[in-house]
Amino acid sequence: MARWRPSWPLVRLGAGLVLLAAGVAGLVTLQQRANGTVLTLILVPGTGEPPRDEELAVRRLDARTAEICCVPFLQMRLALGDVVRVDARGYAGEVIRPSGRVTFAVRHDGPAPELPGVVTEEIGPGRLAVAAGEEQAREVHELLRQGERAGRLEYRSLLRWDKVDSPLL
Repeated sequence: MARWRPSWPLVRLGAGLVLLAAGVAGLVTLQQRANGTVLTLILVPGTGEPPRDEELAVRRLDARTAEICCVPFLQMRLALGDVVRVDARGYAGEVIRPSGRVTFAVRHDGPAPELPGVVTEEIGPGRLAVAAGEEQAREVHELLRQGERAGRLEYRSLLRWDKVDSPLL
């Protein structure tokens, strides 16, 4: 099975974002706390491609639970700060404590879209993983939808019902 491992070379905090959530340290601290990884199974329906794994940085809480310490790019059902159950093979399963964030995957041509108040990670050239709090998620969704209609980008999120099952590979 192919594994897709993001690199985390650059992390930008959106305007005004200092804390990830009440009582949680800032993003750099959260990433520094990562002490392992988990896998997530990525299905690519309708393409004939085999399933893939996305590897995510985590902070292990114990043998069976971990906190997500990065913004997923392919796995839309997980978000930065979620606490997940981990199976014996190292795969993230059920979210047992959601962070309240929504994940967006963005592939863009040209300059990266301006998304205030969110956490973005540049995954590679023209690829952004975005974590938006519940209060910003609808606004981010609308900004990305406008960018897609203008032909500047393509995006995925659980807030989209039309392309939710096809990851940006």
